[in-house]
Amino acid sequence: MGLLTCGRCGCSITAEKKKGRYIYYRCTGFHGRCGNSYVREETLAGLLGTVVERIQIPSEIADWLAERLRDSHKDTEETRRETIARLTQRRHSVQSKLDRAL
Repeated sequence: MGLLTCGRCGCSITAEKKKGRYIYYRCTGFHGRCGNSYVREETLAGLLGTVVERIQIPSEIADWLAERLRDSHKDTEETRRETIARLTQRRHSVQSKLDRAL
């Protein structure tokens, strides 16, 4: 949502399902009708595909991105483990206090 805008008026593009199975995209016409018509999902996918095909990431940058993602995943996993350990310790502490109170 919010990724596509109308080339004529700048309003958002929205999707509508017709006959329960066909998806069409159209301008929301928030600023008034601009004259653009509906576009079928298949047509839009083809148009966007030609744009995306031309995007190329140099291998050095792709490798750098992959390494940063791996590092980020490691950091996230380490934080998760530390949080689990801390919560487990806290649960044991609370449980022992409850046992003593009973």
